[in-house]
Amino acid sequence: MKTPVAITLCMSFAYPLFAGSVNVDSTISSVTVYQGMAKVTRSFEIELNAAEKTSLRFDGLPRYLVADSVQLSVSGGTPLSIGTVSFDNELTPADKSDSVKALEERMRGLESKRDALVQKKKMLNVRASSMQALATSVNRGIAESGLDLYSKALEAMEEAEKAQQEAFEQSTVIDEQIRVLDVEKDALAMELKLAREKDDATCAEYLVEAVSAGGKSSGTISYYIDGPRWEPFYIVKADTQQGTLNVEYKASVYQQSGEDWDNALVTLETARPSRSAEPTKPRPVFLHKVEPMARDNMIMKSVRMESAMMAAPMEARAAFADASNAVTVTSSMTGFSATLKDRTSIPSADKATSITIMLRDMDCAFHSETIPMTAESAFLLGKVKNAFPLPLLRGQMQAIVDGSTNGTGRIEETLPNEEITIGLGVNQNIIVKRKTIAEKGKDSGIFGSKRVEERHYVNTISNRMSVPQRIVVKDRLPISKDEKIEVKLLEPAKLTPDSETGLFEQEITLKPGESVDLPTKFRVSYPADWTINGNY
Repeated sequence: MKTPVAITLCMSFAYPLFAGSVNVDSTISSVTVYQGMAKVTRSFEIELNAAEKTSLRFDGLPRYLVADSVQLSVSGGTPLSIGTVSFDNELTPADKSDSVKALEERMRGLESKRDALVQKKKMLNVRASSMQALATSVNRGIAESGLDLYSKALEAMEEAEKAQQEAFEQSTVIDEQIRVLDVEKDALAMELKLAREKDDATCAEYLVEAVSAGGKSSGTISYYIDGPRWEPFYIVKADTQQGTLNVEYKASVYQQSGEDWDNALVTLETARPSRSAEPTKPRPVFLHKVEPMARDNMIMKSVRMESAMMAAPMEARAAFADASNAVTVTSSMTGFSATLKDRTSIPSADKATSITIMLRDMDCAFHSETIPMTAESAFLLGKVKNAFPLPLLRGQMQAIVDGSTNGTGRIEETLPNEEITIGLGVNQNIIVKRKTIAEKGKDSGIFGSKRVEERHYVNTISNRMSVPQRIVVKDRLPISKDEKIEVKLLEPAKLTPDSETGLFEQEITLKPGESVDLPTKFRVSYPADWTINGNY
C-alpha cells in the first residue's frame, strides 16, 4: 500500500498522471550514528529527457525507516521539479531480489538432484527384490517338478545375491551423496533464510514525481532509522617501565537495519536529533532554595557531562582536527561529534562492528593498591590526564599491561584535560601475603570489669617489578557502636581510621626486589558480662 507522505514543490506545475517510473540507483555515502538512531544519506545520479514526466523510484530502502524523515535534495546538474511523494514498505513477490532468486534456483537444483538419487536407490532395491523373487520362483518350480536341476537353482541364487550386493554397494554410495547434498541444502537454507530476511528488511520503496528540463541531475536522499546505536570501548596498553598509557578510543556500532553501510563516511554523535516538524518547547524551570550541600552537588553535576545520550543541541563547540588518527572532532561540555576521514563499512548484523576513533599516548603515574584482608592481591592503577580533544564516555575497557592482557574494567566519563584514575587489573608482580600472628578468642582475658581481646596480623608486600612501585596498603579496624566498647589501634599507632568505614591506609614505595612487613594490631575491650559479635 502506498501512502502519501509529503508534497514539496520547486515550482508550481500541474501535469496529468505520470505514465512511468525510473529506478534510481543510489549508494550510501554517509551515515551518522546517534544513540538509538542513525541518519543514512544516499547519493544518486540520473539522466532524464526534457519535460519528461516520471516517478523516481528509490527501492531497497530499510522497511522500518522513519517515513516522514525522508529528504530528497537535487544539488547538481539539471534541476528537477518535485511533486507528490509516496512511500511503500509492503513486501510483495515483485520485491524479490536477484540474490534470493538465484538462491531459490540453486535450492531447486539441489532438491532435484536429491529426488533423482532417492529414485535411483528405489530402483536398485526394486531390481534386487525382483532378482530374489525370481530365484525363489525358480527353486520352487524345480522342487515341484521333481527334476534334479541343482545347477540351475544355484545359478539363480548367485544372480540374486549378486544383484543384492550390487544394490547394497550402490545404495551406500547414494546414501553418502544424499548426505552431502543434505549438508549443502542445510547451509543453503540458512543462506536463503538470511537473504529473505534482508529482502523483508529492505523492501521499502520511495517514489517522487518529478519533471526534468533535460540532462543529468545528481543529489541525495536521506532518512532516519530507529535502532542503531554505538557504545564507547577502550583498549588501554600500560607500559610500567616507560610510565606511559596508550589509549585506543573505540566505538562498538550496532545496527540491524537490513542494509549494509558499505564504504560510508561515518560520524558518531552523542546526541539524539529531533525529528519533529516544529521546535520542541522546553520544559519549565522552577526555582527554589537549595541547601549548601545540595547546591555543591548540583554545581559539580553541571560541570561534568550529564549523559552520553543528551538530545540538547551542542552550542559553543570547539573544533579539533586529528589528522594523525584520521578523525575530525567537534566537542562540547555535554558531548561530541566525531567523523572518521577513512570510509568504513558496517554490515547489518546481530553483533557489533568495532571502529577506532583515535589513539593517544599519555604520561601515566602508576601505583598499586591492596586490601590484604579481602584478597591477597594488588591492583595496578594509572593516573593520567585525558589527552583526547573530546570527553571520555563511560564504557568498557580492555587492559593490556606490559604486553600481557590483564582483564577488563570500566572508564568513567572524563572531560578533556581532566585527570582520571584507571584500574588496570591485578598487578601480578606485587606479591601480597597476610599472616595471623595472634588472634585471641572470647576468653582471652578479664581484667577487673573488662574483657580484653587482641588481634595481630602482618601483611608482607614484595615488589617483583623492574621499577620502583608506590603501593597503598589498606586495612580495617572494627568500629564501636557503644561507648562501653573500646577499640584501640596499637600498630600502626599514629594512623587514624575512617570513622565511617574503619579503613586506614599506609603508603610505601618499594624498590625492585624489596619486601616489607606491615603489622596491624588492635585491642577491643568491653564489659566482662557482655557478649559482642565476633566478626572482626
